Amino acid sequence: MAQPQQAGLEPENEVKAHHRRRDTRPQLQRIKEDILFKPEAASILMFVIGAAAMISPTWHEYIVVFGILLFLYIRSSFKHYSLPFRMPMSTDYDAAANDGKGRSGIIDPEEINPATDKPTWAKGISHFGNRKKDDAELWFNNDDLRTHILIFGSTGSGKTVALVSMAYNALMQGSGFIFVDGKGDASLFATIFSMSRAMGREDDFLIINFGTGSRDIEGPQLTKLSNTINPFAFGASDALTQLLVGLMGDSGGSGDMWKGRAISLLTGLMIALVSLRDAGRILLDVEVIRDFMQLKYIVALSNGKNPIDGTPIKLSDRAQAAIKAYLSSLPGFVEKKGADQSATTLEQHGYLQMQFTRVLGSLSDTLGHIFKTNLGEVDLYDVVVNRRILVVLLPALEKSQDELANLGKVVIMSLKNMMAATLGAQMEGSKMEVLDNRPTNAPSPFVTILDEYGAYAVPGVAVMPAQARSLGFSMVFASQDMPGFEKASKEDAASIAANCNIKIFMKLEDAERTYEIFEKSVGMADVMVMGGMQASTNGMSTNYMDNMNATMEQRSRGSLQDLKEQTPGEAHILFKSRIIRARMFSCGMVDERNLLTKYRLNHFIKVKPPAYGEMAEWDLSPEALKKKADVAKAQAEKDVAVAKEAVVADATAVIAKVMPAAESASVVAQPSSSAAPLKTENQAAQETGIRERTARTLFGKRSGQKKAAEQEFDGAVISIFGRSNDSLDEASKAVVAPWAADIQASMHEQLAPANAYETGWQTATTLSDLYAMEEKYGKATQTQILIDQQHTHAALVAMDRLLGVDASKAQNDAAHVINAIVANASYACQPTPAKRNGKSSLVEAFSKKYAVR
Repeated sequence: MAQPQQAGLEPENEVKAHHRRRDTRPQLQRIKEDILFKPEAASILMFVIGAAAMISPTWHEYIVVFGILLFLYIRSSFKHYSLPFRMPMSTDYDAAANDGKGRSGIIDPEEINPATDKPTWAKGISHFGNRKKDDAELWFNNDDLRTHILIFGSTGSGKTVALVSMAYNALMQGSGFIFVDGKGDASLFATIFSMSRAMGREDDFLIINFGTGSRDIEGPQLTKLSNTINPFAFGASDALTQLLVGLMGDSGGSGDMWKGRAISLLTGLMIALVSLRDAGRILLDVEVIRDFMQLKYIVALSNGKNPIDGTPIKLSDRAQAAIKAYLSSLPGFVEKKGADQSATTLEQHGYLQMQFTRVLGSLSDTLGHIFKTNLGEVDLYDVVVNRRILVVLLPALEKSQDELANLGKVVIMSLKNMMAATLGAQMEGSKMEVLDNRPTNAPSPFVTILDEYGAYAVPGVAVMPAQARSLGFSMVFASQDMPGFEKASKEDAASIAANCNIKIFMKLEDAERTYEIFEKSVGMADVMVMGGMQASTNGMSTNYMDNMNATMEQRSRGSLQDLKEQTPGEAHILFKSRIIRARMFSCGMVDERNLLTKYRLNHFIKVKPPAYGEMAEWDLSPEALKKKADVAKAQAEKDVAVAKEAVVADATAVIAKVMPAAESASVVAQPSSSAAPLKTENQAAQETGIRERTARTLFGKRSGQKKAAEQEFDGAVISIFGRSNDSLDEASKAVVAPWAADIQASMHEQLAPANAYETGWQTATTLSDLYAMEEKYGKATQTQILIDQQHTHAALVAMDRLLGVDASKAQNDAAHVINAIVANASYACQPTPAKRNGKSSLVEAFSKKYAVR
């Protein structure tokens, strides 16, 4: 049976493209461009000239002169040497030059100043790889990167390695990046974490991992799966409303009417919740939104009450109007009924609330380990402003297409809100306040990488690259093919492709839409091709030879065959009108040998902001402190005045009762020449011993160590009474004014040591005040009233027991205290010499401790 004939071409049947093309350059131009201006060829040529000079002595001088002239010519040509895109900043970079914007020490012919149309300093900061044919380095500057990057590459093209290397460039510049991966591959996390550790930036590393390993996440986990994020903690009410509305999906038919009413509910509620959040009354998260969608919560808001604790709240007029507008649209709603509405009203509200059941349930329940938090660990504004590292993993295999699209919407909308926050809204002020003070004004861009973007493409994202340039962002869109970009919106996909000035095409298999983008981007060129061949018969063989004719044709500057034949890491880089066939830069961190052996996410401690109104109490400004000091001083002066009046009144009453006894004693005890001195040395020593024992009893230390004991004892006083001893002056009336019967009645068996301490302290205070009132009352008698040392000693023993644990003897001891009060009050009326020598040891013990005067 005959074999079927093959219609397809074999490789030997194909005519290679470079065989057909004609090099029509002049011969001298070929020599200059292919020999003289290539370092390797020029080096070989100079070596040959040197060898010829040594071999030929006759022409030695001429050859040397020719070689020198040729060298100078080549050297002058290399002064204008440039790289395919940009020249890198050199090591002698001068940050102070060029109006503070910095400059390199190299002039780059590709950096043309628009004002002068002359080359300026090199500014290349990001290395993308090398040109294949001569290993020329490929650099881009800050402005180039902020025109954004588009990368296409099929599976196995080395696209992820190239993206990781771009992120490595950002770290080398001291910047940060956001890397969103549509595959959800854990190896990407390991690579970037290892890269962050190598750079000493692991403290800036954050991750949002939507993958759960196909299991439910409930309760505490053995290991941390992801950092948390609360997209509702920041942002305007309309942006947050659009975020949730975008997750609802299309209803279709009559469902659009219900969706419209549900949006009205969400709009009014979100305005009110954002108003409360900004006022510091609530921490807004997905759980709070779900709770506040209940009708009773909405009614409470309309009545100016906090539904959580019932405290009054004041909403803005806009929020109040939005809430009331929704309630008035509910059929059968009666404002006077409050939350107790008719069944029709509750049913209508329930239909609208049901529109958000899936959305809020997905965020709060399915992904609760990420979104169910009022204090998120990831703040996108902080990530951008402080140049942190954020990795977002979206598991395409674990989630359905709709669910993955919703997650993509959350991520993309959060990025849009973050960009809006960095845009700034201040129009008035100085240039520094309006323009220069924006957080994204930096010498290097903040890189946002969206890998496998086709898996989570969302409508409306095309505005991001259009606006991101002026905000200092460099956006990188990467996908396997163009149809993936067009899933959400063909218009958005076309806009993204048009706004990305740097296009990188790696290994491709799509011969339709993706190659169409490539072909249109590279454009057409005029080339000279061979006109044909003619047969030449020579004996037994026939040869086909060039007929030496050439024709001009328009050919595409790129070829699908070249794209398909690219190995991993190879790419066609398109910038402006140039096509560079390159090997992409690989940072080496993707090599398994460079990865860490252990990984750990950053763990954070939640710190709630101060409660509503609490910051006013913590105001430490000089004005606030002065105001508080003035108020405290006024209150203290008022308290002192009241206390002094009470002491004077009580002292007057005591003296009125004591003076008759003092006058009677003065008759009995007439002065005589043989009278004993006021105090003997033994009595003084005895009094000193009593004072020392009192100090030990009261303070647990000798009075010589009083200073150290004061701090310890004062702390104990505050812990027992809940107040400082300065606030005990109010109780002075209760000690002196009521006499023995009242005091003994109050000191029952359950008398606590704390109450006894207060009584003793007021005793000392009162005696000192009476002692100080000598001049006011003028009770100066010539008769010495001897103080019974037994009374003083009994009072000290009483204080010992009262301050101890033996409370059963408190009633008996109280009588001794009262006797000591009477005796010492009587003695307080004596003339100055007597008082100076005979001041009560009980008073002195307390006055030393508390500095009572």
